[in-house]
Amino acid sequence: MVAGARDDDVSPTIIGSLPRKEAALVENRIDQQIHDSIRTLFPDRECFTLVRPLNNEAELQRLDQISLNKLRPEFKSGLDALTKFIFERARPK
Repeated sequence: MVAGARDDDVSPTIIGSLPRKEAALVENRIDQQIHDSIRTLFPDRECFTLVRPLNNEAELQRLDQISLNKLRPEFKSGLDALTKFIFERARPK
């Protein structure tokens, strides 16, 4: 670790100036801290894999303008499952 620097206060410039081995150790430590923070904030988590919403690349570029009925059925069913999961697990503040 760089003398006088806190773990969460190491700039990319400092890391870039370190020898390769030490820089890798610092980056690994930072990555681990991020990972630990996410696990603390989200102890229970699920992963959902969604297919591409559209096959046409040009339409994907303007996805925000495409109506929901043009999306692939597999994408819509996956999105429905994700939405249902979120609302079943969400707790009011």
